Parts: sequence; C-alpha cells; structure tokens
Amino acid sequence: MTGTCLEKLGRLTRPTEEVIAFLLSKQISVWGLALAKELGLFTGTVYPILARLEKLGWVESSWEVDNLRTGPRRKFYRLTESGLIAARELSGRTARSENFAKKAKHA
Repeated sequence: MTGTCLEKLGRLTRPTEEVIAFLLSKQISVWGLALAKELGLFTGTVYPILARLEKLGWVESSWEVDNLRTGPRRKFYRLTESGLIAARELSGRTARSENFAKKAKHA
C-alpha cells in the first residue's frame, strides 16, 4: 500500500479503522450484521464502510449458501490479499496505530 492507497480510502474514521482491524483479526468471512454487533456500531455505519472497502478491492463479499437455514440470506465479508496488505501497513501508519494494532490482536 502506498500513499495513493490511503488517498483512495479517503478519510480514515474511527469506525473504518475498527472495521479494518476486526477483519484483519478474523481473517475469515464475517457476517456483516455480526460484525456490526461485535463492534457496537450501527449497520448504517458498517455497511457503507464495507461497500467502500469492497469498491477499493480490499474486501470481498459472498452470499451465504445454506438452503436449510430459514430467513433471508446473509452476506459475508473478508479482506482480500490486497486488503490484508493494506490493513497491515495501515496498522503501522495510522496516527492511532497502537490502538489499531491492539484491536487487531484482541478482537
């Protein structure tokens, strides 16, 4: 990730930082609603962040494939390879890197 990647990200808000740190700590697909609940953030905050990260190519999403489960399908999110690289580098560059790294290790 270079400075241009940070520019593409735009502003780095605390919720964006928390979403990236959470995904970095899990490194598996995470249900969007579960992510919001775990972080204590509103879905109206989390889903636009995930959409922006997906547009950048840092996150990929997939729909749940469980025909036995009732209810609406769930969408899962995970960091891509470039997202992993960006998130790791971001953890060293952000002004709150110590806090970011702590969240990524303990989430």
